[in-house]
Amino acid sequence: MNQNYSLERRWVEVGIIAGLIASISYPVMIFVPLPRMVTITLGAAFGPSLAIASIGLYYFLRSDRETVATQLGAIANVVAGAIVTAMIIVQMAIRWPQLDYIAEHGKEVPIQTIIHWTWYVVLGLDVSFDVFIAIGTFCFGLRMLRHPRFGKVFGSVGIIIAVGFLLGLNFYTFPYPPRDAGLTVWDPGPPTALWYLAVTIQLWRSLKWF
Repeated sequence: MNQNYSLERRWVEVGIIAGLIASISYPVMIFVPLPRMVTITLGAAFGPSLAIASIGLYYFLRSDRETVATQLGAIANVVAGAIVTAMIIVQMAIRWPQLDYIAEHGKEVPIQTIIHWTWYVVLGLDVSFDVFIAIGTFCFGLRMLRHPRFGKVFGSVGIIIAVGFLLGLNFYTFPYPPRDAGLTVWDPGPPTALWYLAVTIQLWRSLKWF
């Protein structure tokens, strides 16, 4: 029993670290100009960190009571981590050679046309990621409604983000992200990231309780 408890606690602790890595790596990769090696490292770290953090959250939530929602949340977010890793890597694999080619040869219409239509692969992966992260966020939020360390505020906000932002907005503007469709204010990325950051901080604050 002690051994199982110790293992679960280690999962929660590793999940907190992974959650902080995921919360930091993605915005830094997007908004801070960095060398390519650093950018690809951050991009490759985000998806696995999200998956590991979700497993840690699962072990924390199940310590109070095991539910189907908790299990589904972990499974969906692990799949989301794999999809977003593929999306980021494919995005970089398309964009960087394009920039190199333009720098050497200038903008050519045939190349620009190919890049334009190829980019829809990235957009499709982006929406696929949003579907699974929405399922995971919804399930975790549903479980949090009656959890003593999260409660109705965390749970309700997670459910609203999942249904209203991640699914509602992305389906409404499909195949384009909401920010590209002129809905920058309603971009689901920042509220989702802030919610998971708040969840990670609450996990850290709840270690003594766990």
